[in-house]
Amino acid sequence: MAIVKYPIVSIPGTVGSVLLAKLNNPHVPNVKCISNTGNYFTLFLNTSLFNTECFEEYTTLKYDKKTRLSHSPEGIDIIARDFNGSFFSPVFNKNFTGVSNFYEIANISKMLFKMGYVEKHSLIQASYDFRLGPRELKSYFIKLKYLIEQTYTTNKKKKVILFVVSHGTMMTAIFLRQQSSKWKKKYIRCMITISGSWAGSPGSWYTTVNGFPYGYSAIKSGYTFPSNFAELPYPAVFGYDRVFVTTDNKNYTLRNIKEYYNDAGYPTGYEIYKNMYPYINDYTDPGVEIHAFYSSGIPTVSKLIYTNGTFPHGAPNVIYGDGDGLVAEESLRGSARWSKYQYVKEGNYHGNISSFEPFIMEILEKD
Repeated sequence: MAIVKYPIVSIPGTVGSVLLAKLNNPHVPNVKCISNTGNYFTLFLNTSLFNTECFEEYTTLKYDKKTRLSHSPEGIDIIARDFNGSFFSPVFNKNFTGVSNFYEIANISKMLFKMGYVEKHSLIQASYDFRLGPRELKSYFIKLKYLIEQTYTTNKKKKVILFVVSHGTMMTAIFLRQQSSKWKKKYIRCMITISGSWAGSPGSWYTTVNGFPYGYSAIKSGYTFPSNFAELPYPAVFGYDRVFVTTDNKNYTLRNIKEYYNDAGYPTGYEIYKNMYPYINDYTDPGVEIHAFYSSGIPTVSKLIYTNGTFPHGAPNVIYGDGDGLVAEESLRGSARWSKYQYVKEGNYHGNISSFEPFIMEILEKD
């Protein structure tokens, strides 16, 4: 068996982790939904539940004004499967509309196995509940730090490569900003990002009021996920005065975002945003070598325009800019201010990285 130079710990994106649920909730309002299970069952991605009222019921989070944290309702226990588990678990059905491109990411595991990587030893995924934001994931960050240290030790003190996808890029950058330079120098070889959302994206203005509209239309409960508020545009990259939403009466920028949520009838949205702001407002160098792989040249949401009283829940007219179809180009290239290692492919949708494999192999084999 080949000996790998650097072990890999991967941090998945918004839909890259399998979520399990256990129910003991006699107060489920929808009589069609199961209220009690003895054991955990697969919630995401369970195609028999997806795009149903029950899926929305189980995944919707409640915001606690006292703790300023979001959590599942009483009697609904949701966890991520296999922390310290299999690399890029085959979550998705290839024929499942909207997320099939994520199979391109899963396919890279075949290449890694040929290179000698072994799952749960030198090739590990650190799954998490992708609904939650960094405030709710403090314990995850502690576990992730320990996992990296453990992986370093069990692989004969070889530095770890962080292999990060989409929203996981933002979460990993937040994690790294919390670590000392000494720790990063000892344990981290580099960070490889795939379709990385470094600085949020304009489409999140819609998502945080209406749920996932672009590619994940079935996750209507997404407006309660703090992770989506963490994806609101970073001012350091997009600026405070750029107009992201226009209605019959008003333009909305980051300066009047409180009015946006109040006018949308969702003032809690602003409370969640305020919790995310310390992270969104920190755009300092994560402090490790970064190799960013992403695509461009695909129409991606840049601005939303509501006319004739359609705000907030009607269908907006969409102004498109450059990006990978999901993440705006400004965010995808966000690490360019710290790193010269930028690998861009025209015309590949978010998550499609098959053409990048030779470059990734070169990084993994580099001294």
